Amino acid sequence: MARSDEGAAVTLAGSFAEYMARPEIVAARAESERERAERAAAAVAEHGSEEAVFADTPIEAALRTACEPLLGPGHTWDGVYELAGWSWLQGRDRMPAALRAAAAEAWRMPETVAAAWAEYQARDRREGERYALFPDWSPHAFTEARRGLVEEVLDTYPARSLADLRARLSWLDELNEIDATSQREQRVRLVTLRADIERMAMRLRSQGPGGDQ
Repeated sequence: MARSDEGAAVTLAGSFAEYMARPEIVAARAESERERAERAAAAVAEHGSEEAVFADTPIEAALRTACEPLLGPGHTWDGVYELAGWSWLQGRDRMPAALRAAAAEAWRMPETVAAAWAEYQARDRREGERYALFPDWSPHAFTEARRGLVEEVLDTYPARSLADLRARLSWLDELNEIDATSQREQRVRLVTLRADIERMAMRLRSQGPGGDQ
């Protein structure tokens, strides 16, 4: 590294350290850590132990069993592994057919948008508890595969009730919060939502005043 580069690196490191030492930053980090510790303690109290928080849920156990034949040669659940040549970093669009089938058949797929949202929320809550206990924890690829399929339901299934429509709006709000959606996927979601609204409007008009919504 050239001397000028070394000097720039030292200056940058010093500026970062100075920024992190600012009282408001220190206070924010302390508050975040307090909230994490509270959530971790609540999870242990609810489930009985840290081991119980990390134990497979029934759906996770079913997914693990269904996906085990797809583990790469020499791969184990305890290391870096692939399922049918797929890792969760590749995204759902590149998920192999064998993995899609295993993730869908291991546990009955939700048939409505509301049911998909309920499954998504349950998974998100348990994973949040695990992150609170161990911030470096990572989910298994088989749960990421299932998540991709559930998100497809949330993105594309037609709403059949107001519960479905509310679930879809909650899903879009979730995406807005995490800001992790591509423009193409967002277009698909908006087209689906527009069709939902038109379908609901037609149904309500056909029922007349006081109809069952």
